[in-house]
Amino acid sequence: MDLLPAIDLRQGEAVRLTQGDFDRQQGYGDPAALATRYMEGGARWIHVVDLDAARTGVVHERAALDEIVRLASTSAVSVQAGGGIRTEDAAAELLESAGVARIVLGTAAVKVMVVVPFVIPPEAMVCVAAHVPLGLVTPLAVSCAEAESSGVVSVFRENPY
Repeated sequence: MDLLPAIDLRQGEAVRLTQGDFDRQQGYGDPAALATRYMEGGARWIHVVDLDAARTGVVHERAALDEIVRLASTSAVSVQAGGGIRTEDAAAELLESAGVARIVLGTAAVKVMVVVPFVIPPEAMVCVAAHVPLGLVTPLAVSCAEAESSGVVSVFRENPY
């Protein structure tokens, strides 16, 4: 099992939202400094999320992600990134140009858009990630059989099973 330290990005800094609430945010400072601490602590992967992009679908934190990928590339650390990846072009940009090793699809996977190369089987609809060989991760937060997406802002009331 791999534990991935996370860096949630918002307005240029590392933050943590309380229960996904954008109005209840705790700041943790410079994302690159936090990534460096994770790498120095032995992390093999770093999970990075552009929170505003997760909510809106528009990239906000590319500069911070690029810096984290640059730092990770100088060590044996891989970066997986998510937030706002809702098209094939956005996925390809991160995997091919930005240098991330894996992308994380939330909203796109739940809405089963064109970017998802498979239909998610019911047994994969759990609170853990399902990995496929294309560098894709689909985490789904499922609470009381309701799949959450859009940065855990929208809740689909349909039974995912």
